[in-house]
Amino acid sequence: MATRPEHTPGNPLDESFTAAAEALSATRANIDEGAFDTAVDLLVRARKVLLVGNGFSSPPIQDAALRFTTAGRSVEAPFDILAQQFSSRLLSPDDVCLAVSYSGANTHTLRACSASRDRGAAIIAVTSFVHSPLTRLSDHVLWAGAGLLENDADSFASRVSQTAILYALHRAILGHPEHRDADWGALEVVADALSEDRPATESDC
Repeated sequence: MATRPEHTPGNPLDESFTAAAEALSATRANIDEGAFDTAVDLLVRARKVLLVGNGFSSPPIQDAALRFTTAGRSVEAPFDILAQQFSSRLLSPDDVCLAVSYSGANTHTLRACSASRDRGAAIIAVTSFVHSPLTRLSDHVLWAGAGLLENDADSFASRVSQTAILYALHRAILGHPEHRDADWGALEVVADALSEDRPATESDC
């Protein structure tokens, strides 16, 4: 029986930051800027945006949902896999489903995207492999290029790329000519949350 080659670990800090830097470089070099611009247009004009992602792709989705909400978008990002499918069946041709998946083959994500497509919603995919079931379902694909660098089911580098793409979408939405001025109520929410933990002063009495 063949034995697996031993892995000699290097400095964990160096390995982690090198993997992140390589993933970001690969993604930036290969992302389709036309698809990115189209995705921004769709997100700005959508009546509703449904974000779906499961497993290790769930955290980037939740972060993006919060950011898109502060940019004035009407966003849903259900944690529960059934809730994702329920929400996808309520979409319309005026809506967008934004899916994040490293492999592009997560069964639950594919089901939500398929239902969204049946309802006429546009599908935007952020994924690490060009050829996958998700890319075949999607109208527009933003390639998180870490798929060239990793084969692990738990792909740290892919999540770095996913997060960078989603953050870039958020920034592009804010700078889009059709974007409405930000709702300053979002800033007030943050300020109120911070002030609750602020030490009392004489002026507060």
